[in-house]
Amino acid sequence: MEREDIIQIVKSARLAGEVPDLSNRDLSGQDLSHIDLRGANLSGANLSGANLSGANLLRANLSGADLTHIDAFKTRWQGANLDRANLAGVSMIGVRMEAVSFNEANLSEANFYETSFRWSKFRGANL
Repeated sequence: MEREDIIQIVKSARLAGEVPDLSNRDLSGQDLSHIDLRGANLSGANLSGANLSGANLLRANLSGADLTHIDAFKTRWQGANLDRANLAGVSMIGVRMEAVSFNEANLSEANFYETSFRWSKFRGANL
């Protein structure tokens, strides 16, 4: 699946008044930078090595997603669901993660710089 395919799925869903559904897709290594994915269903997706820099993931569902080795400079995550997601070893700079749910997520060896976690939940997360 190419970047243009992803953008088309998102646009088509929004035009139909539906939630963009990219759940359980292999999006590993994809350039998703600056794409508006707010509210999208990315649960169970493989996003390992993807470029999410500048993407809008506001209220997106990324539960159970593989986010290892992502590039996420200045990505917007507010209100996103990252329950059971794998963020092991990620480095994020200048991201907004207010009200994000990280319940049972794997955050081992993750590095966050200039990141806000206000109102976020970490119940059972591997820190």
